[in-house]
Amino acid sequence: MTVLPIDLFDEMLQLTTTLFFEQENNLFFHFLEKESSTLIDVGCGNGDYLSRLHDTYPQLSLTGLEYEAGIFERAVRKQKDRLDFQLSSYESASVEPDSAGAIVARLVMQHIPDRIQFAEWAYKCMVPGGRLLLLDADDNALQLNGRLPLFSQLYVQSRQSMQSKGWLSFADRLKLEMTHTGFTHLRTERYRLTAKDRETKRLLYRYMICVTELYTKEPISEEREKELSAWLHDDFCSHEIHMFGLEFQKR
Repeated sequence: MTVLPIDLFDEMLQLTTTLFFEQENNLFFHFLEKESSTLIDVGCGNGDYLSRLHDTYPQLSLTGLEYEAGIFERAVRKQKDRLDFQLSSYESASVEPDSAGAIVARLVMQHIPDRIQFAEWAYKCMVPGGRLLLLDADDNALQLNGRLPLFSQLYVQSRQSMQSKGWLSFADRLKLEMTHTGFTHLRTERYRLTAKDRETKRLLYRYMICVTELYTKEPISEEREKELSAWLHDDFCSHEIHMFGLEFQKR
């Protein structure tokens, strides 16, 4: 059976939610327990992450914005009371000024060409004191894993292809861009997923297959699958994915 790219992308997004949600919720989202206004997820993908936030903070009104029609179809299936999705870029979204208590952009900032424009839009949409959370891969901590030479080299290449040149790290550029627009930087948090236990390794194994097939645009080769399978079944092998989170507040 041929697996469509949208199915791979959908699975990859589900896996990133499963792998990271609990850790990221503990690090960044507990302020939502006292929040009662709208949270906006920019580039919500299949809506899986936003759905988990809805389950955790059911008092909130949540809106997911996604402009890719294929993956949006997976998100809109999750729509329910207080959980809404719009097929829209952030610029064209139906969002009232001074209405959002929080805006989240997770694993999307590399894909936004004009981040100053994004920051101005977010500032305008947010209530005074609202939070802006930017969560992304920490490309400064990219590493080659000796037990995963084929995958880790491919992953580094895929991340480097999205990077713009400059002497500042991506996290530091985001910090400058958001504060330039008026946001107050509250903190930068670096964290990581470590695949040690069997279940985490199994999930990460599937994630690595999805990434490989999406990046190469073809079914995974026997050589690559053999490498991943050997890593999965070796209890002494691990792997880490490094992330950062930036938290800002509207003055």
